[in-house]
Amino acid sequence: MIGVGMEEISRNEIKKKRFFIAVIVAVLLVGFVAIISNFNDKSGKELYPMPEKMVVYYNGEATELTQQDEAFSKLYMLNTLPKKKDIMETAIDPDGVAECKEDMAVEFVYGEKQMLPLNQGERNFTKLLFVYSGWCEKNVIFYNDGAYQSGTISHNISEYKVRKTYEEYIGG
Repeated sequence: MIGVGMEEISRNEIKKKRFFIAVIVAVLLVGFVAIISNFNDKSGKELYPMPEKMVVYYNGEATELTQQDEAFSKLYMLNTLPKKKDIMETAIDPDGVAECKEDMAVEFVYGEKQMLPLNQGERNFTKLLFVYSGWCEKNVIFYNDGAYQSGTISHNISEYKVRKTYEEYIGG
């Protein structure tokens, strides 16, 4: 009897140890996958220079944000540089820019001239206008020397995310 009881205890202990090891391996594997996926998400984001302020154009109204506003950081983090930084030959019409601002656009405003390296060279600017709808949808328009410049770069920021951020933090 004693031999049989000890044998049963040993089998139960082995089963418990195997289960415990399996749980530890599973937890480590899940943790490793979470760390790697989090690392990849952050490493893929390249941000534009931090603006001094932003102007959010929404349904014909302009709202100015400073770095102290919660919506400022949320919108700034949404507007990441595209991986492919090619200038598209886009003629910029002042009336077209005004039209873009009527529906949905976000403009980064800088106190000093900024420089952005692109595939075809560099681009200097004092403002960036992110257009989310209209004729220049999904483009970033550069402003320099008192005018919006021809040649844009594309962005893939969701208009939905920008609208939700606006509605949550600014109003609407």
